[in-house]
Amino acid sequence: MFTLLFISSILNAQIEQRGIPLTLHKKSLAEYEIPEYNLPEFDIDSFRNQIAIFSKKKKLQYAKVFDVDLNIKDLAESYRVNNGTLYLYSVRSTDAFSLFLGFDSFKVPPGARLFIYNTDYSHVKGAMTHANNRPSEVLPVTPVQGEKVTIEYFEPDQASFKGKLKLGKIGHDVLDIFNVLSKGTAGVGDSDTCHVNINCPEGEDWQEVKRAITKIVTGGGYLCSGALVNNTNYDRQPYLLTADHCIDDSAEAANSIFYFNYESPECDTSYIELEDQSMSGAQLISAAPESKLDFSLLKLESDVPSNYRPYFAGWSIDTTNVTNTTCIHHPMGDVKKITIDEDAPVIGSFGDTYEENTHWRILEWDVGTTEGGSSGSPLFNQNKQIIGNLTGGEASCEYNYNDYFAMFSYSWDLFGQEEYQMEYWLDPNNTGFDNLDGYKPYDTIPSNVRAIYQETYVNVKWNSVIDSSDMDYYEIFRNGEKIGEFNGTSFDDVVPVKDSLYFYQVRGILDSGDSTVFSDSVGIYPIQPLSVPYSYSFEDTQSLESGWYEQSSSHDTFWSSVSDDPAPSPDGNYHYAFNAEKDISSKLVTPGFDLEESEYFLLTFEYYLEEFENNIDELSILIRYADSLPWKQVASFNEATSDWEADTLLLPRPSYGYKIAFEGNSKGGGGVYLDNINVFSDPDGVDFNFSASSFSLCEGDSLAISIDTNDVFGSYTWDMGYGAEPRYVEGYGPHQIKYTYPGIRTVELLVDGKYEIVEKDFIEVDSIPQPEISRNEDSIISNYEEGNQWYRNDERIPGATSKVYIVQDTGTYKVKVTNQNGCSNFSNEIDVLQVGLSEQNDGDKPFKIYPNPARNILILEFTSDASAVEADEFSIFDVTGKKIKSRMLSGEPRYEISLEVFDTGIFFLRVDMETGDSYTKRFIKK
Repeated sequence: MFTLLFISSILNAQIEQRGIPLTLHKKSLAEYEIPEYNLPEFDIDSFRNQIAIFSKKKKLQYAKVFDVDLNIKDLAESYRVNNGTLYLYSVRSTDAFSLFLGFDSFKVPPGARLFIYNTDYSHVKGAMTHANNRPSEVLPVTPVQGEKVTIEYFEPDQASFKGKLKLGKIGHDVLDIFNVLSKGTAGVGDSDTCHVNINCPEGEDWQEVKRAITKIVTGGGYLCSGALVNNTNYDRQPYLLTADHCIDDSAEAANSIFYFNYESPECDTSYIELEDQSMSGAQLISAAPESKLDFSLLKLESDVPSNYRPYFAGWSIDTTNVTNTTCIHHPMGDVKKITIDEDAPVIGSFGDTYEENTHWRILEWDVGTTEGGSSGSPLFNQNKQIIGNLTGGEASCEYNYNDYFAMFSYSWDLFGQEEYQMEYWLDPNNTGFDNLDGYKPYDTIPSNVRAIYQETYVNVKWNSVIDSSDMDYYEIFRNGEKIGEFNGTSFDDVVPVKDSLYFYQVRGILDSGDSTVFSDSVGIYPIQPLSVPYSYSFEDTQSLESGWYEQSSSHDTFWSSVSDDPAPSPDGNYHYAFNAEKDISSKLVTPGFDLEESEYFLLTFEYYLEEFENNIDELSILIRYADSLPWKQVASFNEATSDWEADTLLLPRPSYGYKIAFEGNSKGGGGVYLDNINVFSDPDGVDFNFSASSFSLCEGDSLAISIDTNDVFGSYTWDMGYGAEPRYVEGYGPHQIKYTYPGIRTVELLVDGKYEIVEKDFIEVDSIPQPEISRNEDSIISNYEEGNQWYRNDERIPGATSKVYIVQDTGTYKVKVTNQNGCSNFSNEIDVLQVGLSEQNDGDKPFKIYPNPARNILILEFTSDASAVEADEFSIFDVTGKKIKSRMLSGEPRYEISLEVFDTGIFFLRVDMETGDSYTKRFIKK
């Protein structure tokens, strides 16, 4: 038996409200007279063959999409029902397997309900309500099976406003994306037989990460894949990564639908266990200019519901340490599949559209493959972090080689403007992290607890449980004692004082009276950030110095003071040791430091790792810029030492309240030993400043870039940004750099391999204008509104700077356009061989106007008394067709028309005759 997505009668999809169509109260739809719109017929076989033509890009077109303009309330048959009006309208497309409907105007009042269903009610979408209203008023609806669907809209009599319901797109499914029974165990969709379900053994280690993956049905009739991505705020922003060739404009994003948890629960079955979990609509917030890179970063229209159990995937821009890769995707719109390459990818190029060497190339897949519909899916490294998204390639079950993924590192910040890069959105704190772990915002217990000291109180915040509807309230505990009950997910504790250690935990109390398991605890030691230099050697054997504390998930103590175990301390006295059973970890956390006086600070420490039965424990160094941010690992040590080892780390991104943690991770070894902690300003660090001969220039121009320090360092490695020639430069400088592509450029410098200086938005490269001119009788027109200067026979015409120039003399004309940054360019040339406007009547017109050109007065004079009597009205229009002036005529042969309020330019005078004829002449106002 197949329990399948979309088949049950009423489903909870697109964050819909449960309900029953009103027509179900009747015995049959035939009892209603329902008007019907029929899409034009087309050659389905030809269209299907056309989209089946081999393409290396792996998006899959499943539907032919028609643009329509159907106001449903105006076209529908309406029926009076209890307390409201029922509107019914049908849409048909002959031989469609399913129909996709996209509303470009959806705004309904509270109490209104929209359903869409097929003729036998076997597939029902809805109810969509005012909860589906969006600022854009766009609402795509997931495809409904069948060649005919009915739109049912109910609006209550007492509605607060009249609802809007206009259909803008209809998609005719030609591939049967709901094909089920004929596929046996191959899957719900039509993917090839070598694909591996995500819930097979190969996907065992990916059960959290898989919940980031979405199947995408685009508003243009394509199937693709995508993934939710985390950001450094860990704040559940619904960012989703896919390919630019899948979704490349705002309208496509707004009309797309995203399916979560679309997977078979077992390895070799083809049914879907979960009901439809989908969301409709997104904003396109970031993509490369001119599709030079193949990524699109979207923001879904609303937060992902907790019952979808979303996972926000981590990412990495590090390209130097990728040992193997994994892709999770929806080939052919099928259930979720996993594809694995056990080897490292190489860097390559894909086609002529994208920048060279901006793709990961998979030489050969070892498990599974990719297919149409897989485009946009994420490529993960061995740490389960996204490093790319699928563009396409040659891989298939028969030839499983050469797939290409757009590299995350280039999508990150290759182009400077925020709309062209992911860094602005995924690192809003400007932390400079080069990688980030994934994030599970919802659990069966309160999760992701944070404690943030705010000078007079501690703010404790956490994430709600998956099903918050069963939650009565939350209990907050401080140091093991309950301190409050709260209905929200944030609590302010005003009791804590400085120089004391506090641990917080949260648990939920259910409506049944039962409680959830406690959350992990989070520690905080409110203390004024310490100044540097700072030294600590663990000499107090009774307790840690003020501000230090140990943080373990179990509250147990695993760090302790020792003297000669395993060897005497480096200074001959005491040091600190971590010893625990295997798979236990615990952090030893420093006080916060004030690291704002300089750009460069060093951490020095000594450590000892003792081997035991061939096992070695691990020491990790983590930093945190602020209590509201997660810990970030900056170094790790896991090789046994024969004696104490000293190490020095340059601390990244110094800040006020900066914390460091030394984390012991037990691997069954002989322990981790730590001593002589020092934090101090780097005596060799210099606050570098860049300088440039100009901070703005035109594309194709050059400038000199240098630094303002003496040349006292050993090496200087520059990255001048995208479009720079040369881009990568060695040496002190100054360097003469040419920029060949417009945009905002960031310049980076690495000194002696460790001092990194980044100047964001340092250089602005403006584009060269591309003016073109056209002629309309005696006027020539520029395609630019401003910055024009007209030329005749290569001579500048003084004062001729408007968009339109009235030609006075024969000659060769062109315009030079200069933008606000001084970038200029000439247009094409136009030869004007005949000019001049006759002051006399054109032979077929019953009047003449003069003088032409005119200054303040224009004379309208009729050529005969009969013409004057028959003339009814004159009107004057500008070149855009806007009426400027009009006047009824009284039969006089001559009229003086004042032009004093008219601007300089071209105008048209039209005389309307009583006979119904109209005559128009052009004149110029000087």
